[in-house]
Amino acid sequence: MNRTRLFLASDQMWPSAINATYPGASFVARARISATGRELAPAFAGSVADDLWGVLVETDRVPAGAMPISVWTDAGHEFDAHVLGGALLNGDPQSVYMASRYWELAPAYIQQLREAVLKLGLDSADEEPRDDGALGQATAPQG
Repeated sequence: MNRTRLFLASDQMWPSAINATYPGASFVARARISATGRELAPAFAGSVADDLWGVLVETDRVPAGAMPISVWTDAGHEFDAHVLGGALLNGDPQSVYMASRYWELAPAYIQQLREAVLKLGLDSADEEPRDDGALGQATAPQG
């Protein structure tokens, strides 16, 4: 079975959402891409600078319209992956922020998302984010 890597940076990066959309997906790493020149959801377009963080998962299928991309993990490794077409950080802004906290993405990045959520007049929720889904761990990634 051919597995591919998918970079997720939206409200769909909750484990339960990943499991529902990509059954059998495995977590690979937290990852980042350059935000420069990327289409971002309007809620975050003025707040995210430099790096845009998300999660890298392995899945059995590449969604229609996904585009090839290079990502860098928080450990500094570069991987080929795919990213969904359209704006990154799309979906419910508060959910994007909470999912980023759940995955413990880069603190400076989470702060940028928090500031965007606050500008929208949304609660930045001080409680720990929780999700009922769990992703399997991918085997040692081949870079």
